[in-house]
Amino acid sequence: MSIILFEQRITPRITRFVLGRIAGALILIFVIEAFYVLTASAARLDNWPEYMAYYDLLAEGFRAGHLHLALEPPAELLAKANPFDVQYAKYWLGDGSLYEGHYYLYWGPVPGLILAAVKSLFHIVQPVADVYLVFSFFSVAAIATTCLLDDMRLRLFPRLPYPLFALTVLACALGNPVPYLLASSSIYQAAIAGGQAFLTAGVYFAFSAIRDTQATPPPVWRLLATGTMWACAIACRVSLAPAIGFLVVVSAVLAEEPVSGRAGTFRVIRNGTYLGIPVGLGCSALLVYNKLRFGSWLEAGVSVQLTTWVFRFSPRYFLPNLHQYLFRLPTFSCRFPYAIVPYEVPIEDVLPKWVPFHYGYGTPEPVAGMAWAFPLVWMVPVAIVLALPTARKVFSDRKGFLSAAQLSWNRAVLWCLVAFGTMASLTFVAPLGLYMATMRYLGDICFGTALLATLGSWTLYARASRRWHRRFATLLCVGLGGCTIVLGLLLGYQGYGEHFRRSNPDLSATLVRKLSLCD
Repeated sequence: MSIILFEQRITPRITRFVLGRIAGALILIFVIEAFYVLTASAARLDNWPEYMAYYDLLAEGFRAGHLHLALEPPAELLAKANPFDVQYAKYWLGDGSLYEGHYYLYWGPVPGLILAAVKSLFHIVQPVADVYLVFSFFSVAAIATTCLLDDMRLRLFPRLPYPLFALTVLACALGNPVPYLLASSSIYQAAIAGGQAFLTAGVYFAFSAIRDTQATPPPVWRLLATGTMWACAIACRVSLAPAIGFLVVVSAVLAEEPVSGRAGTFRVIRNGTYLGIPVGLGCSALLVYNKLRFGSWLEAGVSVQLTTWVFRFSPRYFLPNLHQYLFRLPTFSCRFPYAIVPYEVPIEDVLPKWVPFHYGYGTPEPVAGMAWAFPLVWMVPVAIVLALPTARKVFSDRKGFLSAAQLSWNRAVLWCLVAFGTMASLTFVAPLGLYMATMRYLGDICFGTALLATLGSWTLYARASRRWHRRFATLLCVGLGGCTIVLGLLLGYQGYGEHFRRSNPDLSATLVRKLSLCD
């Protein structure tokens, strides 16, 4: 009888708790989506500005049964002895790839496949601009991040106040450069956003398997779902492949409690197999895709690209790029939107004298350093300092002093630290070695950096043992998170091409007149 009465009391509480979590997550997602819509549309809700529709050309090519674009090169270009000569740029499909009389894209095919499926399913006839793909992919990434952080709060940081959780979620989704990339979206942003959408979705599925202490071994469907998401991420942006390969290994090792001997080896191999099969199949499909288009397994179209800026990669560009992506200051003003990221800044005004200038390196593109434009990044060192010692206990507790629950908690924290750190570093190897820096490449690390900074801020709050320590941690996290949101939205007002001023000049003039702090 007492058990029945207990169940009658506890069941409504559990139901209210679950419904409260769902309602809170939905409210946060609604707020994020509202800002995404306003930014992408320049507040023109029923008439979004459209800049490029390259993926629509690829989708139409797929629907027509071939791998090249639906747009054919002009006869004047094909008649030239060297159509790649810059003097014929007026005939080009800018940044497209030209091979044997057809246009191709060097960006990953998955966004085009998705768009082709959607257009066929809903019988869409008109072209679909890339902005809608960027919006959809960043929305998926924001939803996956919200679900992941909600899961982390429930399992790892149950005492975290909900307002602090909500502010962190908004900072992760609205911080720079996401709003900036939503403004004046094109094929470049679509590939980056697609990679982040599937990468974060895979990370969410991986965490749901790793943190589950009741499931040993982890459910196969979660491992397969993780691998499938990561395979799609590579097929959007191939530069994510090194990071995803490392994530597969880390997740395979930490998916269960560490066990020595053959049993532990078998578990790692089992988990790695289920994670790696979709990734391996996806990479193999990309190789075949390249072979069918260009006759080479490793040619994605970069060497036959129609561009005036040829890709140049070198380790000597790492230091100047790192300095720009971390510390380059926006131009602050008393006029709305207060922070501007200009083009064509002289290199001596961007890089200090102690950073060597290398031949061929330029500063033509806008960049806002994360230290100033994404203040939450200052919590990344906190994550490393505070979370790493706790996570090390996973392998150092040889005498069994920790309980199963403590070991599981430490294992999940260690995985978060390594996974988020990988998303914030290995995904950025290719952009760091290019001959210039640009704001859109920050999209490759924005969610990983935000998640790693979140781990640091939440760990700081959880480790605060005294009331004033907790108040200080709360004020610090709120201040950094709030500034991250505000700066992200202000920079998103600008975008690559003064998005609001060009697409909604009346509203832009009103905002400048009413919100500027000076004439």
